[in-house]
Amino acid sequence: MHDKAHEQRIDVWLRAEGLSRAALAWADAELLHAVRVARRLLDHSVVLLDAGQQSQLAGFVRRSHNRRLRGAISKAEIYAVLTLGKKINRHTYRHNRASKRR
Repeated sequence: MHDKAHEQRIDVWLRAEGLSRAALAWADAELLHAVRVARRLLDHSVVLLDAGQQSQLAGFVRRSHNRRLRGAISKAEIYAVLTLGKKINRHTYRHNRASKRR
């Protein structure tokens, strides 16, 4: 069905997003999306986060990769991460739009 090169590209993309093939088996879509958002914020938007937000996101990512702690992640925590990501994206968009107008 897929050749080996295609499978390798998929694995590279998943690793870049902080996921693995095994993660696709154990997690629901909302949790995977929240992990992706959290890792992206920690990698690219760390200057826009305060210390509390950074520790919250780092803890969320750590717990999502721990099989024992993963079940304790609530929907409220997932939505809090997604909301924070949306807030940072809006801030970045407004900043970029304002700088282009100058």
